[in-house]
Amino acid sequence: MGAALPLNDPVLLTLTPGSEYYVKTTSDYNPGNYLISVNSSSTPPSMNIPDVGVIQLTPNTWANGELTTANGNVQWFKFTATDAAQYIHFNPGTLIGAYACLYNSDGSPIEAYSSISSNHPLSRTVTSGEVYYLKVWEGWEGTGTFQITFNDSNTPPADIPDVGVIQLSSNTWANGELTTANGNVQWFKFTATDATQYIHFKSGTLDYAYACLYNSDGSPIEAYSIIYSNHPFSRTVTSGEEYYIKVWAGAAGTFQIGFNKSTRLVDNILTFNTWTEGNGEQWFSFIATDTTQYIHIEPINMVFPSPMFFYYLYDANDTYISDTTIVGGGSHSETLTIGQAYYINMSPPGNGTYLISFNNSNIPPAIDLPNENVTQLTFNTWSNGELIMVNDNIPLQWFKFTATDAAQYIHFNAGTLENAFLIRLYASNGSAIRDDVQTIGIQSLAQAVTSGEEYYIRVWGVGAFQIGFTDTSSPPPSL
Repeated sequence: MGAALPLNDPVLLTLTPGSEYYVKTTSDYNPGNYLISVNSSSTPPSMNIPDVGVIQLTPNTWANGELTTANGNVQWFKFTATDAAQYIHFNPGTLIGAYACLYNSDGSPIEAYSSISSNHPLSRTVTSGEVYYLKVWEGWEGTGTFQITFNDSNTPPADIPDVGVIQLSSNTWANGELTTANGNVQWFKFTATDATQYIHFKSGTLDYAYACLYNSDGSPIEAYSIIYSNHPFSRTVTSGEEYYIKVWAGAAGTFQIGFNKSTRLVDNILTFNTWTEGNGEQWFSFIATDTTQYIHIEPINMVFPSPMFFYYLYDANDTYISDTTIVGGGSHSETLTIGQAYYINMSPPGNGTYLISFNNSNIPPAIDLPNENVTQLTFNTWSNGELIMVNDNIPLQWFKFTATDAAQYIHFNAGTLENAFLIRLYASNGSAIRDDVQTIGIQSLAQAVTSGEEYYIRVWGVGAFQIGFTDTSSPPPSL
């Protein structure tokens, strides 16, 4: 019979005890030396570990290795285990990969051999404090240089760069960008302010990345993590010590990164009844002043595809309270505890800008109305409007009119609008009065006003439309 006989993968034969058998070996590859044995166990006999030429390894420190014809394309290393699980890391030089097998000090193998390369460490369960031997060889591709080390993490130690490392400050976002110029890798450093530190990531054009925290000597603190918005990773560190963060991804893109001792990194603290500007996904905090609080949203410039705002509310213990969707701006009420801190995560689609505030009324704070590019409406007359998207920005258009009666009807004709558009009416002091969504056809909205006062209308969407006002439910005559 014939069978392939891979290294450390024995062939099981059913034989007759006491009978003599012969084994013939051949190879389709390059000629070379090898060892062969037979026994009644799937575990091979102990290896004869060499007495000289064995290189001592230190955890988290790269050691140079080289396979040559002089050493038979085999090199031995040894180390003392520092944990119950040890990872053997390989850093390619002229040799891009190899085979490796870990042995006890008596030469018995710990599991079968494995291939090893830069992204595929070899892991084994061992006994801390015991000495182990590592055999590295390359049977087919010949000679080459490499580096090897071990630690208790599936992340290898890093060579921290001397320049280009960005300093982080606690509770402060820092800009980052992965580019082809920096190999889609960027380094940051910080001084720990607590025994537990959270690393926060905010997506820009980069949705997520990989990140690993290192001691100042380049040794990793646990394995790397996938990091993305609202999913920080934490590590146990020593307050006052300096640490390094490596961020990398398979693609280029922008992002922000920060650290603190909390599961969230707050961008702004809200002031009662005062607008605060936000940009894209952000965290906000506030202290409740009443049992009923209203969260108000006012869009400035939103990005396609949707003018919707998502927000998630948490208490100071990071307990989820509620979430809601506000279309095109508006208000939402929450029942809270006076004097307690709360946190809002705003998640608008895209990286649009907006205003956010809180108070104890369903009437939001006043905004600054525009002084220019506002179309004056004439009583009982249609006025044309057109909203054109530029660079994925959802456009808006402003109109104003002077009330002619205590009740006015505002009329809209959806025209060629591609999607529903949003209408918000303001008093002359910038206070929002009402919100409506217009879909198709003509819609007439009755509104109590003060005769002689000026009012502003913000229209938001994409496409052409008509707008006008009268004092009855009948729209203006056709244009």
